[in-house]
Amino acid sequence: MKICVFGLQHLGCVTAACLAEKGFVVTGLDPNETSVQFLNRGISPIYEENLNDLISKNLGVNLKFTTNIKSALEDAEIIWVTFDTPVDENDIADTEYVKKQIISLYPHLQEGTTILISSQLPMGTTIKLEKEYNKWFKNQVEFAYSPENLRHGTAIEIFNNPRRIIVGAKDENNILLKILLRTICQNTIYMSVESAEMVKHTLNAFLATEIAFINEISLVCEKTGANIKDVEKGLMSDYRIGDKGFLRAGKHYTGGTLGRDVEYLRKISSELRLESNLLRSIKKSNDNHEKYERD
Repeated sequence: MKICVFGLQHLGCVTAACLAEKGFVVTGLDPNETSVQFLNRGISPIYEENLNDLISKNLGVNLKFTTNIKSALEDAEIIWVTFDTPVDENDIADTEYVKKQIISLYPHLQEGTTILISSQLPMGTTIKLEKEYNKWFKNQVEFAYSPENLRHGTAIEIFNNPRRIIVGAKDENNILLKILLRTICQNTIYMSVESAEMVKHTLNAFLATEIAFINEISLVCEKTGANIKDVEKGLMSDYRIGDKGFLRAGKHYTGGTLGRDVEYLRKISSELRLESNLLRSIKKSNDNHEKYERD
């Protein structure tokens, strides 16, 4: 199977290298000429342990990198969109950049291609992109969504050994997706595109809530003489929470994927004219803890 990995930052470089290692024919595509030049010499624009070795091992065998859309999409059966969504100085995501990159593919898409989006975008984006494509082009192309779940430092291990993969697709019998994802994980959970997008928002908002919650509790402990470490042990000894929770007091969460999805959910609920008081308070609580740290 030939795969184009579109967007070569952290997520894209790891995805391209790992897929090539699994035997897929992979073309990494990115508009940044400098990044592509370095990648074709086996040097990733981001650091991840063992990533450069993995890229160098597969270069010229079944892995290459280019800025040329037409050549990258030639015979590609799946285009995996892996841009790291850029943010501004206020940690507001620039989703328009990623959408414009995806739209740039449209004139070159071939019949039967599947576009699998993993970039962090607001719920509803995938369907909007598909409708926009169908308005102007006749080739049948399927749009699907699978939220990324990588973490710096352990990204290769997580990509190769995920506990599950979430996939939002109109056609759960998409053979291309099944072949691709079965090589990565046997536990693939299929659902609607909108549900898969919401899983990503909800997961990160939940983790952000845990961080904001335990940091608020830590301040109460500090004022009352309770030991937050003991409180954490007590919480995580409860089987309903478990020892994998984010319930360890410390620094505030610093935006990134957590902050983006909290903001996406807040904006969506606002557009729907829902009060969503808890969603609105997560960032406020986190900002208050940041001020406390500085003081």
